[in-house]
Amino acid sequence: MVDQDVPTVPRVAIVTGGASGIGEAIARQLHGNGHEVVVADVRHSAAAVLAETLRRTGARASAVEVDVSSEASVRRMVAEAIDRHGHVDIIVNNAGIAGRSAPSWELPDGEWEKVIAIDLSSVYYGCRAVIPHMVERRWGRIVNIASIAGKEGNPNAVGPVYCLAPSRRRRRASAARRGWSCPIRGQLTATKARRIS
Repeated sequence: MVDQDVPTVPRVAIVTGGASGIGEAIARQLHGNGHEVVVADVRHSAAAVLAETLRRTGARASAVEVDVSSEASVRRMVAEAIDRHGHVDIIVNNAGIAGRSAPSWELPDGEWEKVIAIDLSSVYYGCRAVIPHMVERRWGRIVNIASIAGKEGNPNAVGPVYCLAPSRRRRRASAARRGWSCPIRGQLTATKARRIS
């Protein structure tokens, strides 16, 4: 029997918000470790530049344009990654914004919804899009990046919303590690997909 934890083909990782900042650092590290990387970003040109740089130094890499606030766009991202690389093993839900820095009552209409969509809903969309593929392959890793603002707070970061979204990410990750009160973990356990975490 083949140990599923020892890859027989390169692992393929999607990194959202991968064209710059923390996402770029994660993409470079994964690629440096021998993984194929899909740089997914709303700024396709920047993602393409990084993917080309990575391709010159080792394993395959590609760029995909994605608007993580749109579930349809996230599904297209995953479909494109599978089409180009054959499979997806890892998703890093990294994309996020701080939003405008002002007291809540001075923010424009729609700012709350925008930050929630990009910082919180996107994590759900990413998990929902990749999990069926991971279950089928019986292996996968999901990494959700959150801000320290979810723990410490930030008084003018879109009022409470910027702090709320990473807080939800942090709580979900903590619950998953402890194996309680985490719907996704519970659902995966029910499918006996124990090598997905």
